[in-house]
Amino acid sequence: MKNLDKEDEKFSIAKDCEVVVSCEEEGYIGAWYRAILEETPTRSGRKKLRVRYTTLLEEDCSTPFTETVEERFIRPVPPEDLSVVLEEGSVVDADHNDGWWKGVIIKKMEEDDKFLVYFDSPPDMIQFEKKQLRPHFDWTGSKWVRSLNKVSEEQYSKENSHKRKRKRKKTHNLNLDKTEAMVAGTSNTIFDGDYDQTLSSWILGVKASNGSDKSKELAHDETRASEDTTMVLPFAKRSPIWKAVESMEVYKTAKQSPHFIPLLETREEFREGLAVGGMVNFSSLLERVNNLQPHTPKSTLARLKECFAELEKYGFDVTTPISRINMLFSLTRKQVRTEDRVKDNAKKMKREVRKRQKLEQDMKAVEFKILELQSQKADLKQKKKKDASEVQLSSFM
Repeated sequence: MKNLDKEDEKFSIAKDCEVVVSCEEEGYIGAWYRAILEETPTRSGRKKLRVRYTTLLEEDCSTPFTETVEERFIRPVPPEDLSVVLEEGSVVDADHNDGWWKGVIIKKMEEDDKFLVYFDSPPDMIQFEKKQLRPHFDWTGSKWVRSLNKVSEEQYSKENSHKRKRKRKKTHNLNLDKTEAMVAGTSNTIFDGDYDQTLSSWILGVKASNGSDKSKELAHDETRASEDTTMVLPFAKRSPIWKAVESMEVYKTAKQSPHFIPLLETREEFREGLAVGGMVNFSSLLERVNNLQPHTPKSTLARLKECFAELEKYGFDVTTPISRINMLFSLTRKQVRTEDRVKDNAKKMKREVRKRQKLEQDMKAVEFKILELQSQKADLKQKKKKDASEVQLSSFM
């Protein structure tokens, strides 16, 4: 690998150096993947460059995945600053799903030096060990800049109130009259870049209320739920069905921590029931995927993939079932290609058989003609011999 000095914007990266690559695809915004640059950047920056990922593989699960991307999605590898202290409110990169994802620490766990990180795209909260996190740096084009952590809410309100109103209107268009729910022991204020608000307002999109006893009771119930699941939920777990649901085999073998944030757009009375239904649906669909066979129709695979994509919005980890579905898609495509090759070979064989049959017919015709000519030749010889005898006999007379 080439060790490059970051002193010039145009030549901060070069062929064969290690870089990080991102994309604008929905669900992957904010994620960066390590790769090797296989082409030399241009001065104009308009050319697409080929990169070879070091953590992503092709469908054969052994060959590094290679593609061409625009230069604006390529940047140098960020520096490693081990001196930075990670705390609640720190903007970090998390090592997750073979890439580095931008998030914010919303809680430092009391044991094992672990942190609870919130991701904005797609919305999710996941627990990480310290070694899986690093401070987030932004690349300006010529240098790295450390992301700011916390900003005074009072100062922010004075200087950027118009930005906050515009962002709240865009991000949280929810007509809710309920109050805040808090992660137990977490600081009240969380900040991400140029936007800050209380934890409940940031995650749930509602404004904290301190004057309602009913709101306090709801916040207390949701705090108890968060202690069990390390997750802020938009409802309180009151139904006894939860014990049976969470004891299902699928939730024992693979931990799931759905946040059910989209349920904030539904009636409060329906949320718990819809959440239970989501848990049951995930278990049922996962069992179906585990029992899929290579000959499963593509339409069935497509429907199942859509179902898991919908469940992913609620915070379910669908990596395993989606990987299996994609593998079956790949097998189906290979099977179709194999069948097409077999059909093509069968057609070629038929053409060869017809051609051979035609040649055999032509050969028989030629052989018949040869026999006919040989017969004519024998007759001519016989006639010639007879004529010669007659001439010889007439000369004696």
